[in-house]
Amino acid sequence: MNNNIVLLKDINNRKFNFSHFLKDKDTIIWKNCDDLKINVKSRINKFVFINCKNITLKMSDAIIGLEIEKSYNINIKIRKNKKVYCIEVFQSTIILNKNSKKFYTMNESSKINYY
Repeated sequence: MNNNIVLLKDINNRKFNFSHFLKDKDTIIWKNCDDLKINVKSRINKFVFINCKNITLKMSDAIIGLEIEKSYNINIKIRKNKKVYCIEVFQSTIILNKNSKKFYTMNESSKINYY
């Protein structure tokens, strides 16, 4: 079992400021969550969103990246000059800032908007 994976389920209307608390081996899975604001300034392995909606994620580096499944209105802001290697999107709608265009995006039946 990997102790660096955390599953958070059914969380609504919250703000999370992880600042520099996460490590590059940490993975956080968000499932059935709604109306969240998440701020991460440290390097992290991966964020996974499953069946979530109305999420704002401000993040820095990610070793692997983001995985988004059946989620809607996911607003991803990657800080300038930071790296997210892969964004996998499956049956979802997301909004990415322009910094995200240079990263590999795998899209399957999803809508991706850039601003």
